Amino acid sequence: MNDKAVQELLGVLARPTYVLPVTGAIFYDYPSKGVALVFRKSDNRLNNVYLYSGRSEDYSRYAGELPNRITFDDTRADVERKLGTHAKPHGNAVDPFWASYENDAVDIHYVSASTTDRDNLIAYVAIFEPAPMFQTRKFKKINRLRWTDKPRV
Repeated sequence: MNDKAVQELLGVLARPTYVLPVTGAIFYDYPSKGVALVFRKSDNRLNNVYLYSGRSEDYSRYAGELPNRITFDDTRADVERKLGTHAKPHGNAVDPFWASYENDAVDIHYVSASTTDRDNLIAYVAIFEPAPMFQTRKFKKINRLRWTDKPRV
């Protein structure tokens, strides 16, 4: 949490609406801004960022840019055109469908549970800390991420 970029982000977001401690993590929730941040308890390091489309009654629409030229108006077909079809799909026809793009360190969560609906709209985007094999200068530059190799606590 003491990383300079994280402190700047927390300053812009101001006081969270909710702070929810759960096993291994602390959620900082900003529903009116369409953002949630997850910090690991073990080292207070930012681990996930959730950006919401506003299609849920719980969160407003995040107003900033999304990674990799994605927009909240994109359908699943649009996302696959932009990011490719190499994602790891997660669907059971009950819970909303989502796809994990590990190379891009992003999960796309859709509104509908359908595993075949190519017009499915984005509910939220989860940006996560990439695996070490993806933490290269090229990767960080392409994705404009500021993950650090060592925690700064």
